[in-house]
Amino acid sequence: MLPIFYDTLALQFIQRLDDIVFAVSKMEVLGIRMQKATMSPYFNTPFQREKGNHFNWKTRTLLKTLYFINLAVFITCMVVVTGRQVSGYYQCESITASWGDEIWRKAIVMWPQDSLQYPPGLVERMVLAYDYFDGVYVKDGSRTMNGRPIYIEMKKSDRTPFDMVAPSVNPYHHDGSGSYAIDPVKPAIIKYCEGRWILSHEYILKSTDETVSMGISIHLI
Repeated sequence: MLPIFYDTLALQFIQRLDDIVFAVSKMEVLGIRMQKATMSPYFNTPFQREKGNHFNWKTRTLLKTLYFINLAVFITCMVVVTGRQVSGYYQCESITASWGDEIWRKAIVMWPQDSLQYPPGLVERMVLAYDYFDGVYVKDGSRTMNGRPIYIEMKKSDRTPFDMVAPSVNPYHHDGSGSYAIDPVKPAIIKYCEGRWILSHEYILKSTDETVSMGISIHLI
């Protein structure tokens, strides 16, 4: 639906621009050749010349100025809106996702090669509850996909980014004992792919092929 809206807006812009150029050409603003081209008869049916539309030079100058101001304002607005669209000015800075209570019973999970918590590269099937990925997703300002923003999952506790390095000491052992090795949490992402928004995670696959990651189709309003 959105592409149709943009196509209609572009068509209206071209029609408006054509009308303005035709009108100012008739007033000799764009030169005598353009005036002759717009005033020359190209119809088999003769048209009666309208009477009473002869303006003096002051009126013609005022009309020319108004047409140019109108055109300049119109083009400026289009340039500003287009520039803001390209820069992502109108995009949401964050979204709150709620995936419901659906469950994927045989999700394929492949742990990374540098995993400390699991055998590196281990592939196993697990039960995946979609609501595990509920929460706030913030726009990644450094990358996009297909011209659309990528949203990264935040912590559920304070809505800040996940730590890049996991703790190496159990925080519940105040004496410093109980060292353990766990993997840092890898956040899920929401991205635009092939005409739809999808939820994706680097460790969760749709098949045993390592190149096919999870892609849950969603609708963003």
